[in-house]
Amino acid sequence: MKLKMPACLGAAAELERFFGPDGPIVTRFGGRARWSQTEMALTFNKAIHEQKSMLIEAPTGTGKTLAYLIPIALYLRSTPKQRFVIAVASKHLQAQIERDMARFAGEFPELKESAILKGANNYLCLNRLKRAALRSQHRGEADLHQLLDNFDRLEKLAHGWREELPIKISDSAWAQINGEGNCCKSSHGCYRRQARKLAEQARIVVVNTDLLGYNLKHTGKPVPGETEQPKPILVLDEAHILLSRMTEVESADVSMRALEGAVNMLGRDTFDRTHLRTRLDLVSQRLQRIRRSLAEGPEGQQIVKPDDPCGLACTEVASAIREIKAMAAFLRKEAPTDEAAQDYREVESRLGFSENALRSYLGHQLPNYVMLLTRTPGIHGQTAINLELKPFDLHDVLTGLWSHFQQTTLISATLIGTSIPETKKTFSAPDWHTANFPSPFDYRKQMRVFLPPRDRGISDPPAISAEIERIANLTDGRVMALFTNYKQLQETELLLKDWCRREGYQLLAQERNTSPEALVEKFNRDPRSIILGNHAMGTGVDIRIRALIITKIPFDQQTPYREARQEYLKSKKLNPFRDDTLPETIRRWKQWWGRLIREENQKGILVLLDPKLLTASYASYFIRSLPGGIKATHLDDPDHPLPTREQYSQWTSEIQVSTHKTELAIGINVA
Repeated sequence: MKLKMPACLGAAAELERFFGPDGPIVTRFGGRARWSQTEMALTFNKAIHEQKSMLIEAPTGTGKTLAYLIPIALYLRSTPKQRFVIAVASKHLQAQIERDMARFAGEFPELKESAILKGANNYLCLNRLKRAALRSQHRGEADLHQLLDNFDRLEKLAHGWREELPIKISDSAWAQINGEGNCCKSSHGCYRRQARKLAEQARIVVVNTDLLGYNLKHTGKPVPGETEQPKPILVLDEAHILLSRMTEVESADVSMRALEGAVNMLGRDTFDRTHLRTRLDLVSQRLQRIRRSLAEGPEGQQIVKPDDPCGLACTEVASAIREIKAMAAFLRKEAPTDEAAQDYREVESRLGFSENALRSYLGHQLPNYVMLLTRTPGIHGQTAINLELKPFDLHDVLTGLWSHFQQTTLISATLIGTSIPETKKTFSAPDWHTANFPSPFDYRKQMRVFLPPRDRGISDPPAISAEIERIANLTDGRVMALFTNYKQLQETELLLKDWCRREGYQLLAQERNTSPEALVEKFNRDPRSIILGNHAMGTGVDIRIRALIITKIPFDQQTPYREARQEYLKSKKLNPFRDDTLPETIRRWKQWWGRLIREENQKGILVLLDPKLLTASYASYFIRSLPGGIKATHLDDPDHPLPTREQYSQWTSEIQVSTHKTELAIGINVA
C-alpha cells in the first residue's frame, strides 16, 4: 500500500523544486534561484499548515511575493474550502501581485481563483456619473460631460479604476463619481459593487490594508464573503505601515467646509419647500457661528478636551450634523426615484459616523482618543476649520482583526524595531512565531557607508548642500537626499539651484503636494539628476540611485497628537521614547537606507550626516540596524576617504552577483 505524503511535506518538496536551480523560476521564467526566497517559502508553508501565526522580516530582493503566493496555491490545491486574504499597503504592490498571479497561473491554476479589491474611492460608479453630470450642467464641469460622451467605453472597463478612464479628470470631478458611500443599491453600473461580488466568490482576495480595517470597522467583517468555517488565512505584506494605516482608519474627520457643502447640496432641492429652506438657513447660520467660535486662536493644531470652550463648540457641531442628517433623511424619503435618493443617503452615511464619534468623545466615552482642532488659511480670507479624532492605542483593534482569521502572517522588509519582544508587543502578537531572513545582496561589496566627520555633524543647509555637490560630482548624478524638515529641504534647494544649473544637473525637490511617483518619473528621464525628498520618498519608492544622503535620523516631528500620545503612554507606565518612538523610527530608518540597493548588480554610497549619530545615547541602535558586515567609516577618516571619481568608476564596474549565505538564524525562531 502506497502511503500518501502529508500535504505540508508534499508542498515543501514542490516548493524546493519550483524555487530550485532547475525549477520553473530559472528554466521557464528567466529568474534566478534565491536561497532566502526558498527558505521563506518553506517557513511560510510550514506556518500555514500548522496554523501558527508569524512575523516575517525578509529584506528587499528576497522575492517575498512569490514566496507566499506559491505556498498559498499549493495549500488551496489540498484544501478546497480555504480562502486567503492578502492585504498590502500600496497600489504598486497590489498590481505586482496581480501580474505575478497571472504569470504563474498556468503552473498553479489556483491563482486564477482570485480577485483584486480596492477602496471605494478607486472605482467609477456610472450611476453617480449620470447624476453628477445632471447636477453640473449649470456649473459647466467639462470633465463630467466628456466622460458621458465616452459612456460606451466606460461600460467596458476591466475593473472600473480611475487609471482606466479614457481621459484625465480633476480630483474634484472624481470625488463626485467614485464609488464612495452608499452609491448604489445594485451592482449594475457600479464597478465597486461588482468587485465586491467577485471578491465574495474568490479564494484569494487581494485588498488594501486600509480597506481591511475599514470593512472591519463598518461591517464587522474584514472582507466580503467571510464565513464562519473555515476562517480565512491572512497575509499582510508591507506590515511596517500597518499601524499608521489603522490609525487613519480608526480616526474620524469633520471639516466645517464639508458641513457647509452638505447644507448647500440639500438646499438645491428645497427651493419650493419653505419649511425646509428655513431649517437649512438656520443650520447655515449656526455653522457660521460655530466657525467664528472655533476660528478664535492661532493657526496650527491644538488639542480639544470635552469640557474646554472648544469642546463646548464641538457639541454644537454634533447637533448641527444631526440636523443636517434629519433633513437629508426627509428628502431621501420624498425623492421621486431611487437614483435621486442616493445623494441624500450618501450625506447620511458620511455624517453618521462623524456625529457618533464626536458625541462619544465629548461624553468621555473614548479615553484612548484625542480630538485635534486644526486652523489653516482658507479661501476668501476665512480660516479653514478641521476636527479630527485619533486613537492612541490600537491593541483592541488589532486583536479584533486577528480573531477573524485562522492564521495570520505579517511580512515586511523592516518589521523588527528594537527587538523581537518589542515587535510582538507593537503588533499585538505576543505568542506568534518570528523569522528573520538574510538579504540576497552582498552589502559588503555593494555598499559603502560614511558617517559624519568625527568632530562635527553636518546639519545646516550650507553644509548639507556642499556635501550633496561633492557626492553628485563623484557619482555623476542619480543622488537622493532625504530630509525630515521641509524648511531645511527648501533652503538646501535654493542653495543648490545655481550650482546645478552651471554643472548641468536636474534638481528635483519634493513640494508639499508633490507625489513621489511624479518625482521618480522625472528623475528616471535624466541620469544626471539630484532629488531632495521627505518622508514620502523614503518609504515604498522603487528608484535606481547611485548615492543616498540621509540628513537626519527620521524621527517624527513633535505635534500636539504625539505629545498627547506620549502622556497616554506614561499613564500606562511605559517609556514613550524607548517603547514607541525609538522602534517606530528604526523601522522607518531601515526603509530609508533600503532605497539605495534594489538589485544584485548595483552598487551605492550611503552618506549619513546627522550629528546625533556621533553623540546620542541611542545612536548605536541605528548603527546596528545598518546592513550586516559593512564597516562604516567617517567622512574625515584619512585611511578610508571618499573615493575619487576614478576609484568610484572602477568600483562600480566590478559587479558580480553573489551567491553568499549570510550567517543569520533562519526558520521559525520563537522569541
